[in-house]
Amino acid sequence: MPLAVMLMAKFSASNDLSAEDVAEEYKVRGTAVMGQGLDAKTSMDVCIGLSVNSPRMTAHPEAFELLCAIAMLPAGTSYKTLFKWWAKDLIGGLGVLKDTSLVEQNGSTIFVLPVIQRYILHDSRFSKQVGRSMIESACRFLEAHASDINDELYKSHSAAISAEEGNLEAVLLTTPEIRAAQDGHLSLHVIRDGFLLLARHRERHSARVNIIEHALHLACHIDDSILQGELLFWYAESLLRLGQYNRAREQLEAALDHFFSASDRVRVAKCRLTLAFVMAGQADETFERCQEIIMDAQADCEATGAEGLAARCLVDLGRLHFRFRKFPTALDLLTQAEPVLARVKDWEYHAECSRVSSWVHYYMGQYDLAYACAASALEECDHIGDTQGCAGLHNEIGRILSARGDFEGSLRSHLCSLEIRKSLGLPPLPGALRGMGLAWAKLGKVEDARQAFEELLQQFAGPDAPAPSPNEQSEIVCTLLFLRRLEDLTLEPTQAEYHALRIWYSDDHIEKILAPAP
Repeated sequence: MPLAVMLMAKFSASNDLSAEDVAEEYKVRGTAVMGQGLDAKTSMDVCIGLSVNSPRMTAHPEAFELLCAIAMLPAGTSYKTLFKWWAKDLIGGLGVLKDTSLVEQNGSTIFVLPVIQRYILHDSRFSKQVGRSMIESACRFLEAHASDINDELYKSHSAAISAEEGNLEAVLLTTPEIRAAQDGHLSLHVIRDGFLLLARHRERHSARVNIIEHALHLACHIDDSILQGELLFWYAESLLRLGQYNRAREQLEAALDHFFSASDRVRVAKCRLTLAFVMAGQADETFERCQEIIMDAQADCEATGAEGLAARCLVDLGRLHFRFRKFPTALDLLTQAEPVLARVKDWEYHAECSRVSSWVHYYMGQYDLAYACAASALEECDHIGDTQGCAGLHNEIGRILSARGDFEGSLRSHLCSLEIRKSLGLPPLPGALRGMGLAWAKLGKVEDARQAFEELLQQFAGPDAPAPSPNEQSEIVCTLLFLRRLEDLTLEPTQAEYHALRIWYSDDHIEKILAPAP
């Protein structure tokens, strides 16, 4: 039944009016709004207005407040969440809204149709008090579900935030209502903390930075060095997930200045570690400079007794030695870090320790050990809910399986990485596309291989694409070589191409890649 007819029928039934009475009400209200002529939009507004202003609704003012609250939740929400978090004092209004067809229910989800939502959220009708209350509810919800990735409750908290993410974003990004909330003496720090918590969730689960950018805008006039530094630090982490290393470095350097100003040595150490990670991937930075920054962070940890963070420094030193192909030293540092991370239950970095160990063993040609470490890291990332980490590890396992000659297994792992990234709204990892192309080629599926390689190249194409980083340049060189070899398997790499191959593959694996398909 069309919405307008449904609304008018409900209006008639709930107010004990005849069809003639309803028609007269419609005529009177329509003339008051538009004169003698009604377009389709205004006609619908009249129908909605009759329901909203009906005697049944006016007799229950909490029903209109509840309608405003649900209208702010574009994704809809469950009955339990609605009255536990969003509108706990308005439960009495739900029956009225259902009787007037102003809200819908599909399974357990309660929602407002977009046309009614547009009507209710109009500035002339919407309750600003409800707007302020919803912003506070969003922040309290996020605060109640805030947990570190190493906490036992992290996965359930993360799932709860994900279920309401669209609603939380809609409420917190309603700028006029944010200002109204501040005017109503809702603490700006409460709002800012809500933004920061949602931004940290986003950093791990999606590819957007609008929440953290909004938080930075809100906090720009607050004289709080730690606050400014934290926001900039998490902004940098989000940019890193998007592969924007130069922008991330700018934010990290700014964050470091704020933490120095606040004399917070623990935050200084954390920021230094991430900064060293970024610098190590940039062509103009030396091993010595990156090592110096990590060791400065280590000194900060030792001075403050931060044992777990000091172990993180060892992992980062191990990763740095790995990048510069100092494999034995890298393994020694990682071996020192592992038991400390386990003792302090830092499972996030324990997984990272296993991941880096896998890389080292792979490049040393120790594929069984590499697989064991990668599988362990994958299990840990899955346990703590690090979905992006799982995607990366499926990619690593795919590379290891390829080196062992298991091309079908390699293909399955890379496809799994793609599916996870797709579910997060992220593009495929270049390594996954490259690995798929190699696996398809080895399995004799030349056109499938070509498609994977060409999709990888498309990531770096286009007039708006940023200049590729050194690692991305090597990705492009390898992929172009693989494409040419689809036409001529006897083609040998040039010296530059071989150098690019050695960035991504062990020497033994390169020999297998260049060998003719069985």
